[in-house]
Amino acid sequence: MNKTIAARTRTNRKGAVIAGLLGALAIGALGAIGAVTQPSEVVTATLAPEPVLGVWDGTLTGDPQLPPEGAPFTMTVELNKDGEIAGTFDLGDAGFLLEIKEAEFNEEDGSFSCTLYMQVEEEEVTADLTATVDGADMDGSLAADDFAADFTASKEE
Repeated sequence: MNKTIAARTRTNRKGAVIAGLLGALAIGALGAIGAVTQPSEVVTATLAPEPVLGVWDGTLTGDPQLPPEGAPFTMTVELNKDGEIAGTFDLGDAGFLLEIKEAEFNEEDGSFSCTLYMQVEEEEVTADLTATVDGADMDGSLAADDFAADFTASKEE
């Protein structure tokens, strides 16, 4: 086989592989929008709660246990490996890092709720967070046994 034919053969094989991959991608994309269906395959998609995801910087106010100027916090909201809303609520100055669990976001009205968890010695401490998300702004409240505060927070878009 001469060099020209060998080069064309390699090029044709590469082209066939690339064309096959592109074809598979196109069929997959068409299948995702319903243009191609396979009777034995059901595809479901979960939309990420984009408005609530991100790093929120805010201030807790209102509870007598808080300083008069409020307490700064950073809340990181993300999706875990199972696609559930998760993250952390960090009261850095106070030294508390709480885990976000049991979170729900309603995109229709922007409501967000979750339970914050933290282990203190052998006791689990929880607080309920409820909020409304409006674009890059969030406001709401945080309540625990003997603690109740309001908060405002924002994130960069």
